[in-house]
Amino acid sequence: MSPDEIRPHLEALTQLPLLMEEALKTEPQIEEIAKRFYQCSDFLYLGRGIQYPIALEGALKLKEISYIHAEGYPPAR
Repeated sequence: MSPDEIRPHLEALTQLPLLMEEALKTEPQIEEIAKRFYQCSDFLYLGRGIQYPIALEGALKLKEISYIHAEGYPPAR
């Protein structure tokens, strides 16, 4: 890669600490959501069109990190 091609990637990396700080500020909201759903044993992710693969990936990640049953489906029309 040329220096001109590398520059945007390096600039993005310099923003990473700020982005992490912003993500960590959402902890109270995430805790509220967790309190609401922690006893649930099943989750259904719906995604239409291009969001369908995202729904599948979200269900897979939940299964991987928590061993909770989760499925991704396209919604009925």
